[in-house]
Amino acid sequence: MVTTEPTASRRSRAVRNTALIAALVALLGVGAWATWAVIDRDAGQEIADGDGHPGSDKSPSGVPQPVDLQPVRAELEPAAAVQADSDASATNELAQLLFESAPVVVVAAKNADAKSEGVEVAQQLAAPILVASADDELPEILADLSTRAVLRSGPELDLPNEVAQIEISANWHEDLRAELGPVVEAEPISNPQSRAFFEAEEGSLPLAEVTASAAGFAAEYVKTISLLATAPDLTKVSQLLVVSADPPETQTLKWQYAVLNQEKTLPGGGYELFDGKRYVALYGSPDVPALGVLGQRDLDGAIKLAQKYADKYQKLTDDAVIPTFEVIATVASAGAGQDGQYSNRLPVDKLRPWVEAAGEAGYYVLLDLQPGRTDFLTQAKEYRQLLELPHVGLALDPEWRLKKDQKHLQQIGSVRAKEVNAVSDWLAELVRKEGLPPKMLVLHQFSRSMIKDRAEVAVDHPELSVVIHADGQGTQQAKTDTWTTLHSNAPAVTGWGWKNFLKEDHPVLSPKETYKIDPVPELVTYQ
Repeated sequence: MVTTEPTASRRSRAVRNTALIAALVALLGVGAWATWAVIDRDAGQEIADGDGHPGSDKSPSGVPQPVDLQPVRAELEPAAAVQADSDASATNELAQLLFESAPVVVVAAKNADAKSEGVEVAQQLAAPILVASADDELPEILADLSTRAVLRSGPELDLPNEVAQIEISANWHEDLRAELGPVVEAEPISNPQSRAFFEAEEGSLPLAEVTASAAGFAAEYVKTISLLATAPDLTKVSQLLVVSADPPETQTLKWQYAVLNQEKTLPGGGYELFDGKRYVALYGSPDVPALGVLGQRDLDGAIKLAQKYADKYQKLTDDAVIPTFEVIATVASAGAGQDGQYSNRLPVDKLRPWVEAAGEAGYYVLLDLQPGRTDFLTQAKEYRQLLELPHVGLALDPEWRLKKDQKHLQQIGSVRAKEVNAVSDWLAELVRKEGLPPKMLVLHQFSRSMIKDRAEVAVDHPELSVVIHADGQGTQQAKTDTWTTLHSNAPAVTGWGWKNFLKEDHPVLSPKETYKIDPVPELVTYQ
């Protein structure tokens, strides 16, 4: 049984009921009182209803026991999705998902709409609606809901004898009582902490709307199911429902719900990386000027310079331009080093001040990996502490991924899709487990050979936004050719990146010229 009435109000009503009972007993006598018995849901006592009717249950004292018409709502944990491609399938699925029991159910015709008489009756009874299915699932559903009576708007149904059938007519109220005996009318369930999102055209699921409403969910129609993009105000919601022909997986809903309730927003606000946002990054490694512009300034200077670059681009777009640090966390080395991996790892403690200062300034951070002869996943795990921060993403640089017999600058490195996917699987799991907003995963590339079997690179993790970043340098014609080649038969990534080399490009594009590239890059970096 579900009720939303405040405790104080229930106590007040119980007092009034007690006084009323006493007055009735004094006026009518104890014998007459026996015919006025129904259930008080709050106090467990009996309150007035009509005389007993055929079909009503009998107590040991012979007093008819009223049938409580109140449906009992099931609890979601805390989010659920219903896959349905029609109003009929949606309302049938919702009835089974949202209710533990429903003493009375309305069975509507398949072509019923918002104006159908069954809809009005269901609204009056605060009852779910079912549509008789071709595969005869209705008796099983009714049994699961412990249904006592069905009100139907069509022909007689093939139902068990214990389920009363009542045709919807002008006298359906009287017919219902004639079948069940005394009844306790259902009270509408209202719960402002329950939200339902229907991925459909406005008003196209009227039967499902009524069934959701009977459980306390008001339908909100949306064009695309992305809680992070369309419903960022769910921090006070305890029950979440999604209805769609192709709903997100339950684990995705639970992750998005957790993100919203922890209020871990991204730089620029909100919970989506590319929802009206673009990024301009300084590339390099702290205190190493030769590796890029980032390391040519101290921390305060880099903060100011990143904002200066972003401001130049902000004048060219209505999107928010987010200043970004792309920090080389593991640096390709000429020597093998003690571990023989040809990659120098910067300690987490050295990077943390830069990462945290960027976050405090409202910047995004990418940790760039140049793994040498080890693999990307091994190195990524070493920076888990930093990747647990909401504003930190990951960049993989295959140019510096060596085979066992290779050395840097003797050839261009490469990586297979399997290794990239191992990183994206791990990173997506980290995002889910920690309740983090989506992370950017950048794949650097200037040659198709750098990412083997690129078509097999996974780009469907909802927890990640994959970006292919064109790293070519030299003449602008050569860079444009590379850009065009990389776009050919590319995976359906979220965004694209472009790098401006301040010394190696001829000429260096201005911000205005950079944003004339087609398509306009979502991420621009400076090295």
